[in-house]
Amino acid sequence: MDQRLAAFGAARGDLLALSPVYFGWRERILCEGAPSRAGQRLAVTDDVYAELSPFPHGSQPVSFGSTLVPGTRVRLLPAEDPDPSRPLAHDTCESYRLSFPQGDAREVAAILNAVGLLPATVAARKLRVLVPGGLGGALAVEPRRVGTMLEARFTTDGYPLDVLKVAGAVDEYAFGAQVIALANLPHGAENAAPYIKRLTFLSAPAARQMMTMLLNGELVGGDLGQELLDASYAATSFDPASTCRLCARQFHPRWLPHERGSTHPRWEVCPRCLEAMYKDGVPARARASLKELAELARLLGHVPTANWRERLEDETHDFDLYVRLVRQSWRVAPSAWYKAAYGSWFQALVASGVLAAGDLRRAVGYRTIAADGHLCLSLGERTIDDWLHTHEIPHTREPSYPGSRYRADWLVNGRLVEYFGLSGVPEYDAKSEAKRLVAGAAGIPLVEITPADLADWEASQVRVATELGVCLSR
Repeated sequence: MDQRLAAFGAARGDLLALSPVYFGWRERILCEGAPSRAGQRLAVTDDVYAELSPFPHGSQPVSFGSTLVPGTRVRLLPAEDPDPSRPLAHDTCESYRLSFPQGDAREVAAILNAVGLLPATVAARKLRVLVPGGLGGALAVEPRRVGTMLEARFTTDGYPLDVLKVAGAVDEYAFGAQVIALANLPHGAENAAPYIKRLTFLSAPAARQMMTMLLNGELVGGDLGQELLDASYAATSFDPASTCRLCARQFHPRWLPHERGSTHPRWEVCPRCLEAMYKDGVPARARASLKELAELARLLGHVPTANWRERLEDETHDFDLYVRLVRQSWRVAPSAWYKAAYGSWFQALVASGVLAAGDLRRAVGYRTIAADGHLCLSLGERTIDDWLHTHEIPHTREPSYPGSRYRADWLVNGRLVEYFGLSGVPEYDAKSEAKRLVAGAAGIPLVEITPADLADWEASQVRVATELGVCLSR
């Protein structure tokens, strides 16, 4: 066993006693799990796992993840020492924390239900968590957007530790065990609307403080001001102030205990600069500029989807490129503006020159031409084909599987390559499994790439190149 795991249990026994759910999972993982690169891992189902990992500065959350998506989307945090001098600090009780891109809603629901943490469903591609609603009923709530992610925190009893929108309601929010109707606030829904809009940029503790102030009639006038936003980041930070690499302001990174020590470049950018990615009325973003859209595609290195902002943090860990992408996000209008101006996101891509006029929108994905002239049936396929072309890796499109009617996407260095772009669709998964069996029977290596790989392509491309037995030229 990792000695850090054992040392944590010996040193933090007082807090473990206040964390019965966390303690139960911890003991189960240590007893039944196996060593992993991150610590100790327990397979809960074929696709879902629970992992105990020693994080920098001593934190050890239980992380729940899926083999179908990269990264951890759900964490169980143990109780923390109360600190009266930090009234906005994160809650001291044990809690679940969800943090994920919108595209992973189905996988997160599968994790929550498989492990039995919180009952969850997906409707219209949105995650809905069922929480106690009083009178023995249940209430569906939706995580809120925080930066590029969707986030929510819950007690282990299932009550929200965040201010979460009630699913299907226009102006109702769940706040702990109560439902808040904005119209019933002391100064009404119209006064509350500007404050609620700022939920996107507040930590869970600061969001609760804001709602408490609204309930007490302490916020009037329509402008939350920068103070509470800054306090949100300072309150959940466990480290000294940093200097933003974009605007040179002093700020507190919004680190939670399990995130401390992260080297992702977003921790060097202040909340004001990140907020400008989404804020309406940014001077540099006065219209749906085709030039700026084309520049975005150039920086990304692939065709951007309409929800590209949600994946920005997964695009790169290179600071210089991340800064250029954040700056470019200030100049690129919201996707809805392009849809209004050009009829659709696809037509905007064509008008900007990112896609060729001959490319076609299909029922699922796009038919488009790659840089080397190959016909591709999705933007994902084009991204991979362009990557092969850029690195001068010889490749053949749509080779046949031996003795079968199936075709792969590429043949590279004697290996078949598949982009399984619709993973999770039962019929598609059945066909994918059939292809694996045919390739295995023929003794031909099959290299698989998924949308989750493309979301973190900077890291995934190294794995793909290794499996292909090729070197990246540049």
